[in-house]
Amino acid sequence: MSDKTTKRTLDLVDGPSDNDVNEETTQAKIPRTDHAASSTPKRRGPGMFGVLVGTLNKIHTKNVTTDQAQIRHRQALDAKLQARLQQEKQELEAAAERTKVEQSEARAQRQARLDAQRASGKKKVPVTIAAYHRQRARFFLTQTTTPALPYLPKRLLPEQQERLDAQVDEATKAWAAAKEAYEAEKTT
Repeated sequence: MSDKTTKRTLDLVDGPSDNDVNEETTQAKIPRTDHAASSTPKRRGPGMFGVLVGTLNKIHTKNVTTDQAQIRHRQALDAKLQARLQQEKQELEAAAERTKVEQSEARAQRQARLDAQRASGKKKVPVTIAAYHRQRARFFLTQTTTPALPYLPKRLLPEQQERLDAQVDEATKAWAAAKEAYEAEKTT
């Protein structure tokens, strides 16, 4: 074999290679620090977890304070609403009581009037109801059917006008007669 070959011989296989030399020089260049051997440990800044926990604590305290403020505000509003509701309830009860008292007083007065009328024996209504209805219906024509319905056409025929005049005269005479009868009864 010649010297110029780059092949390795068997005797060089177990020996150091070129790669081993390069690794040794690289390791020698990087200085190693032993943290256990140093007297003061290296101080580090807060990690991401610490920052996250701090942020969450700030948010939690802010929520707690705003929740407490909202609760106090809600309680104040509830107290105002309860006071207003109680006041309205008292006003309604007072109005209902006043209405009850007024109604009972009116009922008592009406009963006293009726009792006084019964005791004196006088009629309050001076004429009969039928005479009153005839008096009110005197300006209307009535149908001949049962029940008699009053009506008044827009244009009256001559015989309808005569009939209406007769009704008015008859109702006026009946009303006057009923009044005279009442006056005569009243004086006796």
